[in-house]
Amino acid sequence: IDLHRGLGLGEPRVAILSAVETVTPKIPGTIDAAALCKMADRGQITGGILDGPLALDNAISREAAELKGIRSEVAGRAQILVVPDLEAGNMLAKNLSFLAGADAAGIVLGARVPIVLTSRADTVRTRLASAAVAALYAHARRTAPIAKPATDGPSSFAAFTIDEFRAIALGRSVLSPTISTTRDCLPGMSKALTVASSRLSTSTCHT
Repeated sequence: IDLHRGLGLGEPRVAILSAVETVTPKIPGTIDAAALCKMADRGQITGGILDGPLALDNAISREAAELKGIRSEVAGRAQILVVPDLEAGNMLAKNLSFLAGADAAGIVLGARVPIVLTSRADTVRTRLASAAVAALYAHARRTAPIAKPATDGPSSFAAFTIDEFRAIALGRSVLSPTISTTRDCLPGMSKALTVASSRLSTSTCHT
């Protein structure tokens, strides 16, 4: 959610995915989804609109959601897909890249700076896109207002205007974020993972 807002994309619609759209103790992922949605209702998760559990078809297809009688702000219009585990996420991402031809960008959040993390099979375009997203997010964090106390819940990062987003992509802003990569622990990873954000190409933002 913070990444979505930090890139200037506004409040996201977040689908918590599982195999089915009903809560059942036989599928732990549905329990997790329900818990996350309740946390959002109570204000423990802020910045986005959450709904789940939702099967993938219900999350991205309005027609599928309507056929199953699912009515929500998220169903059929999800902008963020939250998967139940690492294996599901890995398969979903690679399906999108290799079967649907999607452009990808891989970064890890939660550290002091964004960490660029790509696959050995990724293209140069994907690696540059990852660096671009990391640079934009680092800039959003740097320019965000002072965070509120933890008791007030997570703070949202300042969003870019369209003009600011384009200016950053074109390298017109003075950006010098420290972007960590896994280069040190994964020998041979392309140096393209770490780039000067002031020289980013516009092509790196088409993700």
